[in-house]
Amino acid sequence: MPMQHQAFFSNLSYFVCGTCNADGQPWASILCGPPGFLRAVSPTHLAFSTAVPEDDPGLQNMAEDTQVAGLGIDLANRRRNKVFGRIQPGMLRRETNGEEKMLQAIITTEESIGNCPKYINMRKLVYHKRSGTTKNLTLAQCAEHIAAADMIFMASRGPKDLDVNHRGGQPGFIRVDTADDVLVVYVPDYSGNQLFSSLGNIESTAVAGITIPHYDTGDMLYLTGEAVNLFGKDAAKCMPGVQRLTRIKVTSRRFVAQGLNLRLEGEDVAMSPYNPPIYRLSREPGHRLPKQEASNKATLVAVQALTPTVNKYTWRLETPVKWQPGQFGVFDFGICNEGYEHMNDQHPQLLNDSFIRSWTITSQEGNIEMMVRKSGVVSRFLANHKLEHEELSVPFLGVGGDYGSGINKAKKVLFVAGGIGITPFVTLSQTLGNHVNLAILFSGKPTDDKLLEQIDASQVSYSQQFHRRMIKQDFEAVPDIEERDVYCCGPPGLVKSVESWTTKPVYAESFEF
Repeated sequence: MPMQHQAFFSNLSYFVCGTCNADGQPWASILCGPPGFLRAVSPTHLAFSTAVPEDDPGLQNMAEDTQVAGLGIDLANRRRNKVFGRIQPGMLRRETNGEEKMLQAIITTEESIGNCPKYINMRKLVYHKRSGTTKNLTLAQCAEHIAAADMIFMASRGPKDLDVNHRGGQPGFIRVDTADDVLVVYVPDYSGNQLFSSLGNIESTAVAGITIPHYDTGDMLYLTGEAVNLFGKDAAKCMPGVQRLTRIKVTSRRFVAQGLNLRLEGEDVAMSPYNPPIYRLSREPGHRLPKQEASNKATLVAVQALTPTVNKYTWRLETPVKWQPGQFGVFDFGICNEGYEHMNDQHPQLLNDSFIRSWTITSQEGNIEMMVRKSGVVSRFLANHKLEHEELSVPFLGVGGDYGSGINKAKKVLFVAGGIGITPFVTLSQTLGNHVNLAILFSGKPTDDKLLEQIDASQVSYSQQFHRRMIKQDFEAVPDIEERDVYCCGPPGLVKSVESWTTKPVYAESFEF
């Protein structure tokens, strides 16, 4: 596990686990405890000790040397990281403490990967001890519980390992069919980073398990069953408007009232601006594909070429909004969607594209400005649009992100940017307090100098220029480097390099979603 993942896991008060029972059926569960109940004791070992409900699948399924998939997720800031490993032999204990069941174990990790924050609905959860009670629910009660959920956790088993992950959307995005007295759950798969870990596992083993928590009541519904993926026309026939979905015929279920040892702090829930509209099953009333009508509209009013490949776009919003430095705007470019195709060799990315795009806002107020490099279908569409010939308006879905929100707490800051990765630093540099000493390391093409010029030069205390790749020595040469908070935005390779050059945390911004 990278150092940042280790620190992240050790600060959590909840951790999602994927396990399998003796029959190979995957189950997902949520372990909870005060911060520190889960901790990285080495780069390859995660230890936990916590109380769990008696009917929690993880309590029953974990055994020495069995596989465990883990998902660390912080719903307060949309961060999530996944791990996979095994229960270390001799390090698993189950104890009864009064009416509590205690579970202790050490996971020897074999894989670790970060995940995008795209469909995570934000809320603040704190540890809160409850007394879980197992109850029987009717199919109608199960359907009611599922219909209220805006997120689930899905466990899947592949030929060699396990996976557990998050699925989120608007409340009701998971659809249910209870015909023939059988509970069947439909989970749409939205456009993401296209790793397809869950879908790939289901293609291989045809089983999956999901857990549906209710954060306001603490109730937990655990399901597992036979799973099948539907793609393209098959998916659209079942759920109009969706290109990929998973159908789970539930073979076993359990409900634990008050089984989640977490409490929702405050009533604010920030829905992800990426969430698509609700798509209904074709057999449901009102199943027609809804038009995604955003509550706001953005109209393109100006285009400025900064470099041969980067333009600055200025948008006027129908309803003005406020944003913070470092945040991004989310747009719906569904006008680029030419409909479903089975193959498209010229633009294969169109096959799974939601046409929802986010770019960092580089203006402070009023009209929204952003710098966009021509690198994809939508950015090329924008670059080719002739504003003088035709007006362009698209739905504006909102703003998101909190990158750099604590930057003024530091006295000395270093920005490390690669190419178009300079964008979040444009507004951040304009809002720095006079007490903040700023240094910048920038890597880009010769023509990218115009991008660097967007930074408020009066704030910069250190700059140098070299005609080569950025190296560790450049980083170490920055004055007072050990005293600086480091912010990095750019290609994954640059971020990885910067993280290897320092033992301090690197505040990295990702454009991979």
